[in-house]
Amino acid sequence: MPTLEVLQTRERVLKRFNDLKFREEVMVIKGLGKSLPSDELMSSMFDTVIERQRAAVGAKDDDRAILEIGNSHNVDSPLWFSMRRADQLSGDVVLQKLTRVLNSNQQFFSDGKLTVSYIHVPVPEAGGKRPLARAANETMDEWLKRKTDKATIWSPTNTEDNMCLARSVAVAIAKHGVDRKVLYKIKKDVAGVQTSKAELLCESAGIDKHKSCGLDEVARLQDSLNDYRICVFTDKKGKECIFKGTYSAHRKNIYLLLFKEHFSAIMFPKQAFDYDYECEKCAMFFNNKGEHKCDGTCWRCFGPAPHTDPALLLQRCEDCGHQFKGDECFENHKTVKLPRSTSTRCDTFKFCARCLTSYSTQRGATHVCGTIHCKNCKHNVKENHLCFMMPWGEREKRPKWRYHTIYYDFECTQVDPVEGREDVFEHKPNLLVTQTVCDNCEGVVQNDYFCTDCQSRQHIFHNLDDKNINVVGQFLDYLSSFPPRTELLLVAHNAKAYDLLFVVQEMVARGLKPEITLQGAKIICLKLGNWKFIDSLMFLPMPLSAMPKSFGLTELKKGHWCFLANKPEFYDYDGPMLSKEYYCTSGMKSKAYDEFDRWYNEQVEKNYVFNFRKELIDYCISDVTILRQACHSFRTIFTEKAGFDPMFNCISLSSACMAAFRRNFLQKETIGIVPAGGYHGRGKQSHIALQWLDFESFRLGETIKTIYTDREVSILGRPVDGYVEITLIDNTIERRIYQFHGCYWHHCPKHFPAEEGCGVNRFQETQKITQLFQRHGYKVIEKWECDFKQDMENDPEVKAYFLAHPTKRSPPLNLRDALAGGRTSALKAYYKADLKKGEKIKLVDVVSEYPNANLRGKYPFGHPSIFLEGDNTMPDVHEWNGVIKKQKVRLSAPMTIQTTAS
Repeated sequence: MPTLEVLQTRERVLKRFNDLKFREEVMVIKGLGKSLPSDELMSSMFDTVIERQRAAVGAKDDDRAILEIGNSHNVDSPLWFSMRRADQLSGDVVLQKLTRVLNSNQQFFSDGKLTVSYIHVPVPEAGGKRPLARAANETMDEWLKRKTDKATIWSPTNTEDNMCLARSVAVAIAKHGVDRKVLYKIKKDVAGVQTSKAELLCESAGIDKHKSCGLDEVARLQDSLNDYRICVFTDKKGKECIFKGTYSAHRKNIYLLLFKEHFSAIMFPKQAFDYDYECEKCAMFFNNKGEHKCDGTCWRCFGPAPHTDPALLLQRCEDCGHQFKGDECFENHKTVKLPRSTSTRCDTFKFCARCLTSYSTQRGATHVCGTIHCKNCKHNVKENHLCFMMPWGEREKRPKWRYHTIYYDFECTQVDPVEGREDVFEHKPNLLVTQTVCDNCEGVVQNDYFCTDCQSRQHIFHNLDDKNINVVGQFLDYLSSFPPRTELLLVAHNAKAYDLLFVVQEMVARGLKPEITLQGAKIICLKLGNWKFIDSLMFLPMPLSAMPKSFGLTELKKGHWCFLANKPEFYDYDGPMLSKEYYCTSGMKSKAYDEFDRWYNEQVEKNYVFNFRKELIDYCISDVTILRQACHSFRTIFTEKAGFDPMFNCISLSSACMAAFRRNFLQKETIGIVPAGGYHGRGKQSHIALQWLDFESFRLGETIKTIYTDREVSILGRPVDGYVEITLIDNTIERRIYQFHGCYWHHCPKHFPAEEGCGVNRFQETQKITQLFQRHGYKVIEKWECDFKQDMENDPEVKAYFLAHPTKRSPPLNLRDALAGGRTSALKAYYKADLKKGEKIKLVDVVSEYPNANLRGKYPFGHPSIFLEGDNTMPDVHEWNGVIKKQKVRLSAPMTIQTTAS
């Protein structure tokens, strides 16, 4: 039975990220034996690994978690699982993904060594009294202080009890119903009036005033307040509302802020969140009247209030064709502007009386009945349109804008231990070097160059003289110093796993909210305004030391640095070479160590004087220079071959290669795009409906298109159950639609007649759709569920058909099922050859077949033809070239495999 042995454990709590916990374990799986592990064994093993991490960090079921699992052979391409609930990560989930991607991870278990990274994101928790010792978060504190000073937010100063929630609610209620003098006394707790009101609220809600309060107590307090609605926010933008009471027109909104486990009353929410408008129903804030729509607005005219009075008569507009309720609704649709537009609803949306479809005029194309707008090819096309991959075009640079690329690198000190772990030290940047280039100067080699467009090329930020200087903060201030209409591309090597973490940490501290693109738990792209951070390792998968040779940069060479000596006691060091142990030699490979050893001995023999400060800065400058020149060479070569800058347009080498293919080589209508939901569509049909369609197809003698024989068919924008075109005797085509009406869903007049007040009368809607089809020349065959059930019991023809043709139907083919598998491993871990018998041990090294398949293999073009069992038009088996679904069976690798040695 395999067992897990943990070799190394590393934990870290990130206070700036609301106590986010990072845990990494390196472990060995022992006892795998001579055969492949079974699926059940692997699933159980991964369950054990995940539960171990959850227990260590204390992750609750509704907390969020990110998981990465890698091995020594695939350091750069681990299995990763995006953020999800902690209880949704299991051994089966890991095994399913492992099975899908194992074609490129054949040696996943070859040495049994795994690295598991688990990031725990706790859900916000509430508290009671204001903590006297506050955690550092300057931006949020400064915002709260500023808003408190302006009296837009009132924060209780209770340090002796846990009634911050009740006190905040009491003050917020008073703000709605008393004059300013009384409100002032309540806020100041004159004569204990605030305390008494808070105690009454706790008593009515059944809350213990001596215990800290959370969202459960907020809900109980909400239940006790009939005239007020509580809304709790956790941010300074008014976007993150974690509790919202039920809306009622007579209820007044009470807004609370939950920050640092302390409740505060938001007295003036629009001023607090810096917005011009507020929607009380949605508890949302916005600056443009037209940018927010909710149930409180009129869906017909987009006006501020709904027009639901049954006494209002419908009026049809001759210009747009739509109907509006009453004079005000009619007038609004001609005057109210659409969001971020100068047009009205009447100008933009038209109604076609022929196909009963509303359409937009913004796309420019003339409306044609029976067509839809394809979001992929941007054209109006026929229904059931099968689209193709479209050519790609690079992003054009805007006129009068400046475009700069900044290459940067951090050097960090490791002095301060991580809280709770005295043997683990936190990386803190103490040096940053940047080099900026633009289109005009990117070919210039020297570092001390001054460009009239991007100014001085090289900038150095450090705190070697004052440890209180925030190096990353200086970096962001430098980026903010660029003039408007300047777009910055920022590049660092291995930024996703190192440099970008410091940037994100500083952005969070400043209250900035960047857009991030994740690869597992690693950030491969970060955008904030006109700044775009990317990782050069995603384009150049090689160490920085290999770049000079790869790109012929003969004058550059990456040096050696004593990382472990980057401490304040060495900042002013000037003397002989430091000991080898400071150079992390234990982590070097033999070839790298031999090279380092020769270099180090040469310096010692020359009595080289080692000036720490100068060497540190020179080393970092060298790294950035190598990165800048290598990336320039890469971008130049790629642009010459592909016609566009890969780093400006893409975020990885794979996306750049796909863009190059689509831009330069993709032929028209070659690679088909699988429709959303597959070729059979997303819709579903009931078993009894399909039985009726089977019978009608048998009686007709032709195949009726249904969701299971073809893809879902839509006619005039409405999905239909079945469709067939029949050639008549006079060579005309009869277009026939089959509709099966479930009694409950379609309001069968016999068994489920529509009643007053039930909302939409689905029977009338069904009749309207049938009449629409008939007006456009379709013949509609309808069958009610109750009538067909009687036929199955009483009609001899129907009964005989189903006795002879029992319905057996499996789900449609899923092409992705064919991509699973590919697991390979050694059949035996150890074998001793019997030389006397002439036995030999032979090694078969299978090189990846991907290049060969790409060169010589066949790729599918266009869209497939789908054939089902029993289809008379199915070609002979020898002409098949595609995917065949036999039966969905899950196969596991055998526990023992007989092999022969030769």
